[in-house]
Amino acid sequence: MSNNILTNDMIVDEALLLFENNLRYLDCVHRGYEPDFKASNNGYRKGSTVSIKVPAKVEVKTGAVLQIQDQTEGKRTVTVDTHVHVGIQFTAQDRTLKASAFGERFLKDPMIKFADYVDRAVAANYKYVANLSGSPGTAVDTFAKFNSAITLATDLAMEKANRQAVLNPNDFGALQSAFTGSQSEKIVEGVFGKRRLPVMSETPMSESANAPRHTVGVATGTPRVNGASQNVTHEATSTSRTQSLITDGWTNSTTGILKAGDQFTIANVYAVNPVNGQVLVDGAGNKVLRSFVVEADADSGASTGPATLTISPKIITSGPYQTVDAAPADDALITVKGTGGATYRQNLIMVPRWAHLTCVPLEPLEGIQGVTQKTANGLTLTMTPVADAQNYVQAYRLDLLFGTGPLEPEHAMRFYG
Repeated sequence: MSNNILTNDMIVDEALLLFENNLRYLDCVHRGYEPDFKASNNGYRKGSTVSIKVPAKVEVKTGAVLQIQDQTEGKRTVTVDTHVHVGIQFTAQDRTLKASAFGERFLKDPMIKFADYVDRAVAANYKYVANLSGSPGTAVDTFAKFNSAITLATDLAMEKANRQAVLNPNDFGALQSAFTGSQSEKIVEGVFGKRRLPVMSETPMSESANAPRHTVGVATGTPRVNGASQNVTHEATSTSRTQSLITDGWTNSTTGILKAGDQFTIANVYAVNPVNGQVLVDGAGNKVLRSFVVEADADSGASTGPATLTISPKIITSGPYQTVDAAPADDALITVKGTGGATYRQNLIMVPRWAHLTCVPLEPLEGIQGVTQKTANGLTLTMTPVADAQNYVQAYRLDLLFGTGPLEPEHAMRFYG
C-alpha cells in the first residue's frame, strides 16, 4: 500500500498542473525574468527586485558616411511584490487517492482561485496601455470591427508572430454568433470546443471572464493643453516610460477628474509607425490621432481647472523613439475616451513583451519540517504543513510569490467596436 501513498511532492506537482492549466493570460506576457533574480538557496521575500534593460532603437541613415547614434537603453524594475496563499486540509487516508482524484477533491477549487487571482493581476496592466481602436461602449460584434483593430496593431508594428487577442465574454459571444451564423455545424463544433475563435488575421482569439473593467474618471469640463512644446526626448527620459502633461479647462477643484487607465487624444497630434515614423491613416485615408493613457489618478485645481497628468507614451516628435508627428499646440483640445463615470469591459491585443509575470521561490519559514517547494514552467508553489496540536488537526498552506507589471505596453492595444 505504501507505493500508493501520495507524497507532498506529488501533491504539489498536481497543484502546479491545475494552477497552470487555469491561467488564461500566461501565454500573453513575458516569462523570462525568473533567471535574472540571482540564485538563492533560501528563496525570496516579498519586495525583491531586479533591474532590467529595454533594448535601444536606431534609425536608418543614408549615404556612405557613418553616423554614430546614441543607443540609450531604457530601464525597468521587476518586483515580486505579491504574496498569496490558500489553506487546505486532508487526512492520511486521503493520500491513498489517485493524484487526479485527490486534485479534484482538494486542489481544483483552490488552484482555480489562485489562477483567477494571478490572471486578474496580469490583466490589470491594461491601465498602462495607450493604444486604442474603436469607441468605448461599442461592441466588437463583427469580424470587420475586429480586423480594424488588427490593422491598427499592424500599423503600430506589433509583431504578428506572437500576437494574441483576449476578449470579454460579451464581445466574444457576439463574434461567435457572427461566425456560427455563416458556417456549418461541423466546423462550428470543432472551432468552439475550447471557446476559442478561429484564427483570423494571424491573431488567435479567446475569451476570459477576467477581461478587466475600467471606470472612467469624472472627465468634465473643456480640457486643453496648457502650453506648447511639451514634447520630450528619449535620451533625457530613458529611465521612465511616462512624462507630465500640463493641462487646464477641467471642471474646477474635482477629485479624480481622471483616473489611471483613462485614455485620451489631443487635437492635431497624430500617431506614427514606430519603425519608420510615417503618419498612420485609416481605411478612409484620414490621419489617426495618437491615443494616450493616464498612468496616475489626477485631480483638478481651482480657477482655471488645471491638472498635471502623468501620461504615456511620451510625446517624442523625431528620432527612433518617435511617437507623434508633432507636439501639441497650446490650447489644443483634449478628448477623453468614454463617458465620465462609465465602466467599460476591456479587450486586449497583446504581444508578450507588453508586460511580465515573474514567479520566484518563496523563502521558507524557519524551524518547520516538511516544507515542499516545486517549480514547473516558471511557476513555483510552496506547501507548508501547519499543525493544530490542541485540536489534533493537520493542515497545509500553499503559497505563491509573484510580480507583474508593464514592460513595453506599446506592444498591446485596447479595442472596442
